[in-house]
Amino acid sequence: MTMTATRIKDVQGAGTKDATGRTISGGQFYHSRDGGTAAPAVTLTSFRSQSTVNDSFPFPQANDLEKIVTVVDAVAANADTSAAIADTIGVTAEREGTYYADAAGYLGLVETSNTGGLRTYALTELGEHLQLADTAERADLIRQLVTRVPAVDEYTYRGEAGLAEYMEEETDLTGSTLDRRAATITSWYKAAISGEELTDKIGDQRAGADSRVLAAAARASIARREAAERAEPAPAAVCMEHFVELPVSGICDMCA
Repeated sequence: MTMTATRIKDVQGAGTKDATGRTISGGQFYHSRDGGTAAPAVTLTSFRSQSTVNDSFPFPQANDLEKIVTVVDAVAANADTSAAIADTIGVTAEREGTYYADAAGYLGLVETSNTGGLRTYALTELGEHLQLADTAERADLIRQLVTRVPAVDEYTYRGEAGLAEYMEEETDLTGSTLDRRAATITSWYKAAISGEELTDKIGDQRAGADSRVLAAAARASIARREAAERAEPAPAAVCMEHFVELPVSGICDMCA
């Protein structure tokens, strides 16, 4: 039989069995007999409009795919602020919660809104699908999403030099900022080819988040309530003699 080499980005069933019964475990290349691979449990067929990156979010700086996956659990449980997401995924700084939530947005899993100066996140249809998936399906779907990121594609085929060239041409990033973002892309690539290791990390991360999400959701609820109060217009001032609304000057025209 002829042995064919397939890059990991073309292996849609990583972690499952191929036609020979061998586990597709990842690695830079996977060799399959006669090209036989099992179909993935989850595909992006129903979500083609959301299967490319969302450039309205910043270029990602969030290295751990398992934490990005867990963002959808936080948001689904109404732990939907940066601070609450940070609490749920187990990072200490609110800005890290923003990094991970924005990375989920970059991959098409969440969208944002702003009320009273408070930025919150909501699941997209794709995010809802991921949130309802079991651990193995989550790993399959996040792997597919990552391999559709243009920067990951550049790294897959052209290595670090190609990635650096791509980022210099396609982003405004420079210096250490560019290096940190590039580290995210290489981390995503390595996670995507890690096979069962990624699945295990996603499962462990989800279990840990379950113990934190309720408190995080309560914190987010308080923040949303305070933001809504800030967004409510102040009651209009009224002239108590003529019972008319006062102008900006605060002086009743009828009293003047």
